[in-house]
Amino acid sequence: MAQQSSAGTPAAADYPPEYFAAQIRKSDAKIAWQFGRIFGLAGVRAVQGWRVLDVGCGAGPGLRYLETHGALALGLDHSRYALETALHLAPGAGVALNDSTEGLPAANASIDLVLLSELVEHVPDALPLFRECYRVLKPGGRIVVTTPNLWDVRRVLAPLVGKLWSGDTDPTHVNLYTPPG
Repeated sequence: MAQQSSAGTPAAADYPPEYFAAQIRKSDAKIAWQFGRIFGLAGVRAVQGWRVLDVGCGAGPGLRYLETHGALALGLDHSRYALETALHLAPGAGVALNDSTEGLPAANASIDLVLLSELVEHVPDALPLFRECYRVLKPGGRIVVTTPNLWDVRRVLAPLVGKLWSGDTDPTHVNLYTPPG
């Protein structure tokens, strides 16, 4: 049986080092393309000097991007292995052990941007997390959320080429969304 935190989210023990392998292998070019696209779609053009929380940062691909673009970034995760790796790959960023369902370690109205990249599908009820994000955001601050969604065309196409869609294969996904959700 999977270990659970007091909030019912998968415990860090459910994320072995292999879980983060794809994040670690990502090239700088792939990270620049991925996060440049994410932030561009969100209307975030520059993060230089911004205070950013990367919640559920994993092995730090978001931190790598934020660091190279001049953000003052803090990565939060409940996996010690992921945080050690993130700090190695993005040494200019900060990291902190944190279960995001228990709250965020930031003062009210102190953060310019909160990044929740591929996190909310791991949380049974994201509403308290979103409340925390809004608590820590400065007026005019931004929250950027990415998540696999059930309408992803790759979910339909993957079986046609003998594969499984990654959103369905991750046993730590407890809440997959649709775009309206």
